[in-house]
Amino acid sequence: MIRSVNLILFVKGLRTFVFGIVSVLTPIYLAMLGFSPIYVGVSLFFVVLGNVFFQRIVDLVW
Repeated sequence: MIRSVNLILFVKGLRTFVFGIVSVLTPIYLAMLGFSPIYVGVSLFFVVLGNVFFQRIVDLVW
């Protein structure tokens, strides 16, 4: 039982870390491609909003 709980916590932590990296790298990449700061900001907003939305769904299921 303890092993299962540790595995679930590790995977959730890893998932959160990956979402954080994507949230940081996406605007950097878009800015390097030459997109306007407004487009980059709106894109970042929707990335973070999607992360929060899906995290809430996972929390409800688990």
